[in-house]
Amino acid sequence: MQLANVDTLVGHVYVARWLERYSTFLRDLASVEAGSPFEPVRMTYRGLDLQTYPERTTTHWHAFKVWLPTGGTQNVALEFRIYDKPLKEASNQWPMEVIYRSAPLWTVPFVELWNETLRTLTTLADEPIPDEDILTRVSRVDIAVDTDELQFEEKDRDRLVTRAKHQSQYIDTYAWDDDETENVDENEEAIDQATYHQGDRFTGFTFGKGKILCRIYNKWWEIARNTSYKQDKRFFAELWQQAGWDLTRDVWRIEFQLRREALHEFQVPETDLRFAKLSIPEVVTHAPSLLTYLMQDWISLRTPTRSANRAKWPVDPVWQKLVDTVKVCYGVSERHPLEPQLNPYQLAKVMKGYLTAFAVAVGESSSRDLMDKLPRLLARYLEMDPQDFWHTLDAEITRKALLQGVQTLEEVACS
Repeated sequence: MQLANVDTLVGHVYVARWLERYSTFLRDLASVEAGSPFEPVRMTYRGLDLQTYPERTTTHWHAFKVWLPTGGTQNVALEFRIYDKPLKEASNQWPMEVIYRSAPLWTVPFVELWNETLRTLTTLADEPIPDEDILTRVSRVDIAVDTDELQFEEKDRDRLVTRAKHQSQYIDTYAWDDDETENVDENEEAIDQATYHQGDRFTGFTFGKGKILCRIYNKWWEIARNTSYKQDKRFFAELWQQAGWDLTRDVWRIEFQLRREALHEFQVPETDLRFAKLSIPEVVTHAPSLLTYLMQDWISLRTPTRSANRAKWPVDPVWQKLVDTVKVCYGVSERHPLEPQLNPYQLAKVMKGYLTAFAVAVGESSSRDLMDKLPRLLARYLEMDPQDFWHTLDAEITRKALLQGVQTLEEVACS
């Protein structure tokens, strides 16, 4: 069984007279940023559920998120940046950026994400914007296939025939970082070929660098080994389960990352159009043809024969089945409700460590007594009145939920 979809997309937007049309929003956004330069602020702005994004805001690029409901307690975000200065005449830069991450792409149909993108662009403007004044293009797209039908082993490296050149030494860390707080344009110098291990466990391969990267890796293991409580991707397991998969088997991901330079080289089947000339929704629509080409001509899993020329080996039948059924299993047709994307298992481990250390620090040997006294002890060492402690904690819980895009119990009850 398999699922396929765009996993990350970085696009740029050009709106004619954007500085004039977004002048009020730019002024209001800059004012909020000045009041809270390091901490995000979530607010309702012209009916949009908007949040500032200090981590990606620079001198002239102003970043923000727009939260969208999924039907569960966890919302998902579209990420934007807007430039606040005129562009140079010879510049190829476009003044607005939009990023679609894996959570919204795998849990909300893209047509809905795109409609919300257009709604955001038009709502933030000071005047109506005709469709012909909104131009978009893609600068990076990651496309992935998840499958439980192929179970890769380290020796399968010799069966993978690829156009990627050169070979690196074995290394034991991931070169393709999925940290959503990182700059999306990193890893330009990723190695041409590598085999990955976590301890003694084989976890996958990477091929290519620069304009095209391919990573084949154990997605189940990546989710299980994640030690960050903030980047919980267990929702993939829920998607696989809903699709009827046997979750006792490992799920492997075949993922391609294509930058704009590569998109100039690929042509939409039966047309003269290059992918670099397509709009954001057009690239998403035609992504299966990219995936089919990449899994046929750029890299493929072969069945060994006596021939010394690996390119003449026949394609592995299971791999060929994945290629043949890409279009059938591609995309998201309905919303998938999300639970809070904070990992309670990792949080529990962290809390256990802090609680035991705190007990030693305050001279408390009984865990039961510690839990009974904990509110009073915390208030004392935070130098707060016990009543103020509860109010402060409640306020921090609400704030944390807001900034993580999580609905509180009260919000869920009212919705």
